[in-house]
Amino acid sequence: MDTEQPQSVVALTFGAFSLNYPFGFLGLSGGHVISLLARMAFGWAPELGETMIRPARESDLQQIRFLAQTSFRAYLAREDAKIKQPDMDPRQLQQEGRLFVYMIDAALGGYIAFHQDGMDMHVEHLAVTPRFRSRGIGRALLNYVDTLGLLRKCLRVVLHPNVVLFQNIAFYRSRGYTEIDRRLVEGHEYVYLERYLR
Repeated sequence: MDTEQPQSVVALTFGAFSLNYPFGFLGLSGGHVISLLARMAFGWAPELGETMIRPARESDLQQIRFLAQTSFRAYLAREDAKIKQPDMDPRQLQQEGRLFVYMIDAALGGYIAFHQDGMDMHVEHLAVTPRFRSRGIGRALLNYVDTLGLLRKCLRVVLHPNVVLFQNIAFYRSRGYTEIDRRLVEGHEYVYLERYLR
């Protein structure tokens, strides 16, 4: 079941790294909050300049659509690849508060879409702009979901990439995700991965 995003948002800054982060629902000690926020900022790369993770806005949707459409071109071009373009409606995700962006100045560094279902945080989509890859952006976006999950007392984060996205799967495994299942959906095989938060 989707959980409504908190209404209170506070901007925090770690050097050049800032976060617009919801704090309306917190009941934690200051030390605990600082520890969690430090985890969220762990993916910061100084050479990127002014960076921020925040909820997606209407003005971001064009950049998000372009990145979503181009992220899978290399895989779609392979004749042997059993993969389809992910079903994604950025406007709906943005309106439902499930879509967050990593901004570098005014440029889109990447995005992540997720929702809460009971004690699980489900990552639906994750993409990083090609020219900003290998700079910790994917890690920072996943850390953001981890931290929200901890604050909401969730047990784990789950995701299910297509089996041909071997580089993505290797990245998730390097982040501590383990494979729990493989499922065939409409002729496409998906790897189900999980990572426990506590």
